[in-house]
Amino acid sequence: MFLPWINTASQFIYLKQWIISSRLTRAHRNITGDFLFDSHRNHAIKQETSHD
Repeated sequence: MFLPWINTASQFIYLKQWIISSRLTRAHRNITGDFLFDSHRNHAIKQETSHD
């Protein structure tokens, strides 16, 4: 009698955890992308200034 309710609750918890983890990975990917972009840009700026 309680089995369908427990199953739905566990699915809801799993879905909530999946949404939270996907948000975290997306945020992590954005942070990593920004960091890589910044380091690449800083490297290019260093190369430009080293020519002088």
